[in-house]
Amino acid sequence: MKRFSMLALVLVLILGFSSVMFACGPANPNPCLPQQEKFTVVAWNPLQGVIEGLGGEVAKTFPCGDETEIEAIAPFSVRSNGFLRIELELNPFTSLTFTQSGMPKIMTTAKLLQGTAEHISVSSNNSKVSGSHDMVEHAGFLPSGRGVRNYKLVVNGKLGNIEDQAYGDYKAVVTVTLAAPEN
Repeated sequence: MKRFSMLALVLVLILGFSSVMFACGPANPNPCLPQQEKFTVVAWNPLQGVIEGLGGEVAKTFPCGDETEIEAIAPFSVRSNGFLRIELELNPFTSLTFTQSGMPKIMTTAKLLQGTAEHISVSSNNSKVSGSHDMVEHAGFLPSGRGVRNYKLVVNGKLGNIEDQAYGDYKAVVTVTLAAPEN
């Protein structure tokens, strides 16, 4: 019986050690491996915007008479991934026919409208002028400023009396610029 007990004890020990070995897996022949390192990529998406639907040229003719006006309307959109500053630079109507200095220019106004809201209005009859508008958060747009906004650029020219401006071709140029807002 003693032999049987000893044999049973040895069998139990052998089975116990072998089950522990299988549970733990084989011994790692190289305890320094595996080794891990992490590689992290950090990316910056810059503030950006695109003007769509603006450009080209519109031809208008002033009606006959004193103090007549013309108006040109250009709808356009701004797509952006954040709040931007919109800048208008107006070069008023200047004669292309008579280019000598001192020629009178035509009173010109440029306005930036969004729906019924007027964001920028600049006027001049002699030199370049500019104005700007910072986009702000409002209903219908994401808090980050991302989205598409629809605008209208309205350019008006107004003559004085018939004798105040020379006949011929005139040209006004309005430049729309997207920039980062001032903080």
